[in-house]
Amino acid sequence: MSIPSAAPRGMPSLLRAARSTYARSVRRSLTSDGYDDVPRNGAFVLATGLDRSSATAVQDALGITKQAASQLIDTLVVRGYLERHPHPSDRRRTELELTDRGHGAAAAVRRGVGSVEHELAHHLSAQARGELRAALGLLADLGGPGSAAQSAPQEQPVRLMRVAPVFPVTDVERSLEHYATLGFRVEPYPDGGYGFGQRDGVGIHFNAVPDLDPATNNNAVYLYVSDADALAAQWSSPGIGGETIPPVDTDYDMREGAHLDPDRNLIRFGAPLVRS
Repeated sequence: MSIPSAAPRGMPSLLRAARSTYARSVRRSLTSDGYDDVPRNGAFVLATGLDRSSATAVQDALGITKQAASQLIDTLVVRGYLERHPHPSDRRRTELELTDRGHGAAAAVRRGVGSVEHELAHHLSAQARGELRAALGLLADLGGPGSAAQSAPQEQPVRLMRVAPVFPVTDVERSLEHYATLGFRVEPYPDGGYGFGQRDGVGIHFNAVPDLDPATNNNAVYLYVSDADALAAQWSSPGIGGETIPPVDTDYDMREGAHLDPDRNLIRFGAPLVRS
């Protein structure tokens, strides 16, 4: 039995509408069972046999980028639907597993899908439904295996470049002079209330806080260096100012020292211990 339509529609439009029919039914089922926070595409992950699988399997199944798959999995983990576990045969990999809440949501998804299938059975015979499934399978395969994933736009991951602390100082000009003696190239900003110093790609910002009490200043930064002793020697030279604390070995295999500038901003520096 055919379902009348107001006007002929193209295949892409029909496929989108059919997908929406399933999506609405699944969303109603999830909401009625208390799983209304399942994200878009999350229902597919929960109910299509991806339990005990990997992020790569999710990426391939959905035809999305690695970043999008990772974000989806993170959301499902945070909301209590999935758990990550070490892979039993490769400790470098993780395996996804449905939680109890995930199994409950998966059952709700299947009921939503089943509701559409039940309604469809009132309009199409078993043979017609089989032919429809075969036609859709053929259409899905026309692009070749993995074509959906390959055609998905490749999102460029955001790279964090560097971080620079902002030290409060009572006098920007004095601080810039001090950090110049530490080997930093310094630059005052035009308004005089801000400055910047850089050495070997490491940057520090200086913000004027005239009422700063150095005795209560707890600002600090950790600086990884190639040679803690050599740096301590440089920063302990006559005329440097501030206070340099000689490096010592730590129980976590670092050799660490520190420097306090005139406003008691702390630069803790360290280098990995070389064991003989």
